[in-house]
Amino acid sequence: MEATKNGKIGIIGTEATIRSGVYTELMKQMNPDIEVTGKPCPLFVPLVEEGLLHDSVTDEIAGRYLAALKEKYIDTLVMGCTHYPLLRSTLGRLMGEDVTLINPAYETAMELRGLLKEKAWTAARQEKERNISFTSATWQSALRISPQPSCQERLRKQKKLTLKSIKEQAQGRNRRA
Repeated sequence: MEATKNGKIGIIGTEATIRSGVYTELMKQMNPDIEVTGKPCPLFVPLVEEGLLHDSVTDEIAGRYLAALKEKYIDTLVMGCTHYPLLRSTLGRLMGEDVTLINPAYETAMELRGLLKEKAWTAARQEKERNISFTSATWQSALRISPQPSCQERLRKQKKLTLKSIKEQAQGRNRRA
């Protein structure tokens, strides 16, 4: 909210996010005088997942999506999906340097950091340092995945590759072919 100078904010997100109106409602509660325009950008997620971050296809689609927001003369653009910050350079270039891009996930993390420091819940204040992870069990069960092993566990289980083992694997493949 502090980022806008002209009171015109754009929000991009998935169809469901924009339809929910949650960002608009929250912003209007903080400042009823602002103008909030939401624009669903459903193709951004697959573009990011395909790795087309700096691609002419992404530029074309982004240009089409953002045209409606540019016509509203917004000066602040909220990236309301976790995938969208990966398109930050494209979005910034297409919107222009006068538009501030907001990543709510980053802003939330900074708020949480401040709260943890304020409440003295940081590792530095504790007798022994601990790592605490927060995950969404709902998300994991919805995708039917189990938590991934740590890097250390994976490295311990990994076989050491030697020239001999590589040759043996190659010979085994050649025999089967």
